[in-house]
Amino acid sequence: MATVTLIPQSRPLTAADLESYWVVDPERPAITAWQLIEGAYVEVASVEADQALRVEALFPLALAPSDLVR
Repeated sequence: MATVTLIPQSRPLTAADLESYWVVDPERPAITAWQLIEGAYVEVASVEADQALRVEALFPLALAPSDLVR
C-alpha cells in the first residue's frame, strides 16, 4: 500500500497560486482543507463521515464526506 502525505507541499501549490487545498479520503470518509494564509498553508477544517464541511471562500458550500462515497 502506498503512503500518501496529506500535508500540502507549499512550494508547488503556492507557485500555482492555489488559495485552498483539500484532501478527500474515501475510505474513512473524511475531508481536510487547508487555506493559503500569509504565504503558508494552514489547516482550516477537518471533518469525517456525516459532519458537514462548510466553507465560504470562493463560494458558499456545505458537503459531508459520506455523501461522496454513497
